[in-house]
Amino acid sequence: MAKLEIQISAAPDHATLSFQAEGSTLAIQLDATDLDQLIYKLAKARAHLADGVPLQLEPVAIIEAVADPNWRVNRPIEGGFRPLLLRHPGFGWIGYALSQQSAAALVEQLTDEPEELREAVPTTPKRHFAERPPRGASRPIQAQKTARRHNEAQQEMRLSHVGRNEPK
Repeated sequence: MAKLEIQISAAPDHATLSFQAEGSTLAIQLDATDLDQLIYKLAKARAHLADGVPLQLEPVAIIEAVADPNWRVNRPIEGGFRPLLLRHPGFGWIGYALSQQSAAALVEQLTDEPEELREAVPTTPKRHFAERPPRGASRPIQAQKTARRHNEAQQEMRLSHVGRNEPK
């Protein structure tokens, strides 16, 4: 199979995907709706690959987290599952159906920070994709500094009872 190079650029009203292979280039402009459909279809295809997403987070993983996202918790659905909806600026609303046991464990983890969580995988809160450093710029790699910044950001977040984020 030929090597495929993909470049993506974004403007306020569309994204341009450029595919290059074997000396040929194809450029496609997608508006927000088309891009959402592409992301959704790519995620569905990724979920069906034999090389699936690991079930456990790898210890060396660096996660780019969305700082203080909008969220919503709905009434339990069939089977007693609790819908948890989180808004990601690039992926849109992502839904999870948590069992009562998982929901209770999540509440416990969010309200009590045991020692093992303080040493967990560091995350880098991001407001949106545009804040990424330019290509080639150095990125902070020190896990302790990253974890400390994340913990400070978490302490600054306050969630209201209606499921929307409100800054302090």
